[in-house]
Parts: sequence; C-alpha cells; structure tokens
Amino acid sequence: MTLSVLMAMVAATLGAENRVAEKLQSPTACPDGQQQHGNGCAAQPRVAVDRGTPAKPANNRARWVTTSDYPAAALQKRAEGTTGIILTVSPEGRVTKCKVYSSSGNSDLDLAACDAASRRAQFEPARDRNGKATVGSYATRIRWQIPSGLPNPIPDAVKIVQSYVIEKDGSVSNCKFERTPKVEDPGTSPCDVMERFEPPTDAEGNPIRKKVAVAVVTRVEDISDKNSTQKVRSDDLSRKLKPRGNVARWITANDYPADALRDKAEGTTRYRLIVSPAGRSRACVIIASSGHSSLDRAACRNAQRRARFDPALDRKGLPIAASWVGSYRWKLP
Repeated sequence: MTLSVLMAMVAATLGAENRVAEKLQSPTACPDGQQQHGNGCAAQPRVAVDRGTPAKPANNRARWVTTSDYPAAALQKRAEGTTGIILTVSPEGRVTKCKVYSSSGNSDLDLAACDAASRRAQFEPARDRNGKATVGSYATRIRWQIPSGLPNPIPDAVKIVQSYVIEKDGSVSNCKFERTPKVEDPGTSPCDVMERFEPPTDAEGNPIRKKVAVAVVTRVEDISDKNSTQKVRSDDLSRKLKPRGNVARWITANDYPADALRDKAEGTTRYRLIVSPAGRSRACVIIASSGHSSLDRAACRNAQRRARFDPALDRKGLPIAASWVGSYRWKLP
C-alpha cells in the first residue's frame, strides 16, 4: 500500500468522525413544552407544584352584606349595581384590607360592601406548601338590589341655594351653588350645565345685567299624633307594655350606617315607639338626636322592624295602644 493511499484512508476516517461529532453537538430544535429525546422531540414531563391552599370562608357569605346595610343615600337615589371586592386575609383568618376591583357605579354602595364584608367575613387562613398559615386573599361580588316593597327613606332636611348673574349678552357669570348640610361628593352642579339666556333689558330696552337667586328648602319635622302619643296612667292599666325577647338585639353594631362610619359619627339616639294593641310598632319618633341623621334613622328603622311587645291592657283587660321609650349608644367599632 502506497503512502498516498494510506493518507487518503486516514482522511476519510477523520471526516466521518467529525460528521458524527457535529451531529451530536447540534441537537434538534424542539418547540416550547417539548424536549429532545433520542433523535426527536418529546413532551416535557409535568412536575407537580405544591402551592398550598387559599383562604376559605369560615362563615356564611350570604350574611356578610345584607339588605340592612343598604346606605340611605343610595336608597334615596334608587341606586343598584354589583360591587367586586378583594379581601386581604391575615394568618389569623381576619380581614385586614378591602379593595374594590369593580365598582357598582355608586361610591356609597362600594364603601358599604367593603365595610360590611370587612367586619363580618371570617376565614380559614391560607397555608403555604408546608402547612403554615400565611397571608391570603379572597375575591367576591356583592349584588346590590333594592327589595320590592321597600319604602323610600325619609328625606334629610336640606337647603339648596343657587345664584348667578346674567350678563348683557345673555352669558352667565358668578354662578354659585351651595348645599346645607354639605356633602363630600355633590356630583354635577347646576352651574356646570348653565346655558345662555336671552339678553336682559330694562323697561326702555337698554341692555342691563340681572342677578338671579333660587332657593329650595326641605323641612322635616315631627308631628305629634294626639291619639297615638296620649299618655296612659299606670293606674288605668291592668298590665303595662312589655317587650318580648332581648331588647339589646333590636339595634346592634352591625346596623351602623356606612356614611356614619365614613364620617366617624357617634352619639346616642333616644326614640319612642308607638305600639299598637297587637303589640307591633306602628311609628317611631326621635326624642333626642345622636347628632347624625343616618344614625337616628337606623335606630328607628331597626327598632321598628325587630321590636315585639306584649300589649298594654286597660282595666277591663283589653289591649290598647301605648308607647315605649328606648335609646341606643352608637359607638364606632
């Protein structure tokens, strides 16, 4: 065998080895979710990841927010909608934070949803993969719908004054809108939608300026009903009016109005229930205000709804109408 033939055979062998090495060093490109297997691609094996357990409600979700939580301001506007909230839950299972992720379209409803759920929701805390309690979260939605047959709330006493100047060319200037008592979010003011007027003139047709003031006053006053509030001497009764059940449950901390919570309002409401011969409350009169109309309305509304009585009896043993005086101390939780 000549030297040239031997060198050619060695070169051919080295070339084959290099091609094998290149093939081993250049794996086939596999799509996402697959890996190289032999000369092809195969699906990557799934690895189970233990992320622990999320926070779970420990009490009835239907009782977190109820009809009694409907804000008076929202009822007056006949506002309805769905509020989406996210609750942050501590390792002890308590709600530490509430965030609205989807508004109902009414700020009073959104605030009331967070407030009521934060106070009443109870949880089994979230746990990590080692079983240790940790911070978690829980999302839910609250549907606000005014129940059929629910009466309109008693309006607040309010005074509204609007004043403005009509310029010589009919344009409007110096528009002012005042509401007493004031509200945090009055919404759209009439001053925002004022249009031009016909240019004002005096009796001789000369251009002049005019000032306009419009006042609207809503008065809310108690009216004494002589027949209902007539005092009955105890000597004329064979049995006095007697409450049934626990009076302390007529009004509770769960009845705190959302707007009063927002205003951090406290106080004592003293009220009188007018009780029919059947033992049911048919009217409620505020004797002494707490200083916040929402607290007073909530006291009367809940006392009337929950109070039951054994009626007073006259000397002949017949049930008669009578009145009962109660009070409730509103204290922020």
